[in-house]
Amino acid sequence: MEILTNILLWVGSHFSHEVYYTTTKIQGIFWSLADIDIAWYMLKIADFIRNRTGRPKITWRYYLLLLSAILTPLLLVLKTAKHFFILETVIFAIQYLLLMYSVVSERKGVLLFIKATIQNR
Repeated sequence: MEILTNILLWVGSHFSHEVYYTTTKIQGIFWSLADIDIAWYMLKIADFIRNRTGRPKITWRYYLLLLSAILTPLLLVLKTAKHFFILETVIFAIQYLLLMYSVVSERKGVLLFIKATIQNR
């Protein structure tokens, strides 16, 4: 246990603002990529169900997702933490609002599709 304590004390004493900012940038990129992936597959599922039920595609939501994907690499080049966190907030707001809107707006169609699929078995 003393080894772990010494390791944590060493990390804590060598963890500068620059290290924190760099690791936060990397974390922001990975979270954004994960959110883009989740949103992409959710939109693909929604589009599949819309296609099967004769509803139009959800094209504008893909454009919002693309916007967040274009903004994501900019997290690496921002010089100040203030600008980084503002951009990160904008990116994640786009992604999470897109996810929330899609879940709410597509819930009825998804449930009806699942019900019809189960009944047709």
